[in-house]
Amino acid sequence: AIYRELFSYLLFTGTFSSIRVLILLFKTIV
Repeated sequence: AIYRELFSYLLFTGTFSSIRVLILLFKTIV
């Protein structure tokens, strides 16, 4: 259960940071 929570946490933070980077890139281009 602990491994599963850790994996979901990493996955969530990873996608969140990716979205932030995409937004920053979009703002820079536009």
